[in-house]
Amino acid sequence: PSEETLAIATSTSQFLQLSLSSSDIAKDDLAPEHVVSSFHSGPILGVDVCVRKPLVVTCGADRSVRIWNFIERTQELCKYFGEEAFSVAFHPSGFHLIVGFSDKVRLMNLLMEDLRTYKEIPIKACRECRFSNGGQFFAAVNSNTIQVYRTYTCEVVCNLRGHQSKVRSVCWSADDSKLMSTGVDGAVYEYDILKDGRKNSDWVQKGTVFSSIVAHTSTENNAQTTTMYVAGSDRMLREIRSGKNTKSLESNAMLGQLALAPQARALFAGVMEPSMPGPVRVYTFPLDGDYVEYQAHSATVSRICISSDELYLFSGADDGCLCVFDITRQAGSKRDKDLALGYAEELLVTRAFLDEKQAALLELERQVEELTSRIEFQLRHRDTYHKEKMA
Repeated sequence: PSEETLAIATSTSQFLQLSLSSSDIAKDDLAPEHVVSSFHSGPILGVDVCVRKPLVVTCGADRSVRIWNFIERTQELCKYFGEEAFSVAFHPSGFHLIVGFSDKVRLMNLLMEDLRTYKEIPIKACRECRFSNGGQFFAAVNSNTIQVYRTYTCEVVCNLRGHQSKVRSVCWSADDSKLMSTGVDGAVYEYDILKDGRKNSDWVQKGTVFSSIVAHTSTENNAQTTTMYVAGSDRMLREIRSGKNTKSLESNAMLGQLALAPQARALFAGVMEPSMPGPVRVYTFPLDGDYVEYQAHSATVSRICISSDELYLFSGADDGCLCVFDITRQAGSKRDKDLALGYAEELLVTRAFLDEKQAALLELERQVEELTSRIEFQLRHRDTYHKEKMA
C-alpha cells in the first residue's frame, strides 16, 4: 500500500479520510473529508420513506434531519436545527415533510438544496406523525390526543380522543378512511375519519404498553375487514379484529416497531430489548409463529419502515445507523408486476431561486458575448497587423 490516505473514526460516529500525498499535504487548506457522507451522531428517532422518489428521511437526537437516496446509497441533504427532532413523516410526492420538534410541529418543503418551513403547528414533543397513503391528510400525536389535518390547507379534520395516556403509534387504512392507534394505556382504537373521527372498535389490555401498530385490509364477501397487529411490553405479537384479540404469539423479546408487507407475505419487527443488540425479525404472513432473525444494529431498533413497492426495508436504531435491506421473494415485485410509474426526477425550487439562477445565466451569457467580441477584435487587429507587415 502507498500509505497516502489516513482513515479517521471520531467519537461522534463520523468516518473521515485525510490525504497524505506530497502534493496535498503542502496545501494550506488541507482538511479531512467524509469517506461516504456524514452520519447521525446519536440515536435515530424517526424514519420514513417516500413513494414517488427513492428517498428516505431520518431525524435524530443530534438535531439533524437527513434525506438519503437508497438507490444511489448517498445522502442528498442534511440540515441541523436548534432543537431535537422526535418524529418525521414523508409526503408520498416527495415534496413535503412533517417534523415533530420539542416545541412545535413544522411542515416543510423539500427544496433542491434546503428544507424550508411553510407552516408551524403548536404541538409540543410530537413523537408520532404520519401522512395518509394518498397524502391528503396527516395525523400528529399531541400527548393522548391525535389531531388529523388536511395537508394542503392545514385545516383540522377531527381530534381523536379516547386514550388515557400517551399515544405511541398510529397507522392508516389502505383507503385512508380509518386511523388505528395504540399507546401506553394498552388500548387499541380504530377511528372512522370520514365520520368525524367516530370510534369503530376498541380493545384494551391493561398493564401493557403497546409501542407499534400496523393494519391490513382484506376483502371477504364484498366486505372490507381491517385486521390490526400490535406489539408491546408483554412480549406478545397480537392480532386484533373487530375489537377482539383473535391471535396471540409469544415473541420471547420486546418488539418495538412493526412493518407489514402483505404482497411479500411478511411482517417485519424490530427488537427493542434494552440488554441486547437490535435484530430485525421477519414473520411469515398471515402469522403462524415462524420467523427468521437478522442481526442489524448494536443497540435497540427505534424505527422500521418499508418502501411502497416492498423491495426495501429500512431500520433506524439508537446506535445512529440506518440499515437498508433488500426484500427478495420468488414472485415479481409490485413495481414490476403492475408496470407502475418509475421514480420521479422532479425537484422543488422557489421562484427566488429560479430568478437568481436566471440572472446568473444572463450575466454569464453577457460575459461570453463580451469575450467573443473582444477575441474577434483582437483577431481582426492581428490580421491587419500581419497584412501590413507583409506589404
